[in-house]
Amino acid sequence: MNRRMPRHRRRAFTIVEVLVALAICAMMGVMLVGAYMNVLYAYEAAAANPKRNLDLRFARNMLLAEADFETAQKGDSFEGATGRQVKWSAVIEATNTANLFHVTFTCELGAGNTPDEKEETITEVFRLLRPTWSTTSGFSPDAATLRAEARDRIVQDQQPSPLSGFGSSSSSSGGSGGGSTSGGGSKSGSGGGGNKQGSRAGGNTSGGGAPRR
Repeated sequence: MNRRMPRHRRRAFTIVEVLVALAICAMMGVMLVGAYMNVLYAYEAAAANPKRNLDLRFARNMLLAEADFETAQKGDSFEGATGRQVKWSAVIEATNTANLFHVTFTCELGAGNTPDEKEETITEVFRLLRPTWSTTSGFSPDAATLRAEARDRIVQDQQPSPLSGFGSSSSSSGGSGGGSTSGGGSKSGSGGGGNKQGSRAGGNTSGGGAPRR
């Protein structure tokens, strides 16, 4: 005996359900395409950054290799690894330390052949130790004066402070030592009690007199 399925169980998907499923699939497709495009852009940026960093590093090395102060401030220009124009310059200021300079390095990267290689300006701030810049810059005071001032500051920092108590303790120990070692009835030194003890100690240990009976 064949049993027929009820009519309400033989119904198919409605048009609303099909449209909702299509909308969900379309949204998922858009999200997947966007994620894929982001991955492609990230690969392109990663491939372009080494060339950009190479141009920046080469410009910085040109500044570090420059021995003349005026030429280092004026800067230079060259053609980068990808054919883009690179121009660099620096603002150099003296510090309170001899031969140490505060450098503001600016590198301008021109537009390249690809859309990702746009014009860019990079600024770096660092300190650089260059004795040759001290001789060619003409800054006042000179390096010898700065070294002398630094040496004087170090000597002053090494001196003990009056509030530390090191000076008073040394003077008191010297006075007490003089009183204890005077011995033999000497009246010099600080403190009468210390002199008496010193004389007694000297009489007992020197052996010059006969011991008491």
